[in-house]
Amino acid sequence: MTADKWFDLTGWLAIALMAGIGAVHAGMTGGWQAGHLMYGAMAGILVFGLPLVVLALVVSWLWSRHR
Repeated sequence: MTADKWFDLTGWLAIALMAGIGAVHAGMTGGWQAGHLMYGAMAGILVFGLPLVVLALVVSWLWSRHR
């Protein structure tokens, strides 16, 4: 596998992990209904994913200024 494919796979696994954490947390705290788990998964992606996106944008901006 090329580095790009590994990077892509790692990104998708990270998204799945964030969604899984959110869904399990929602299930443990409020019940295991499908709709509740779906909203928990979306919240997990938002809570864990948005800070990573912001961090990536800041690092990219700093790197572009450095060059």
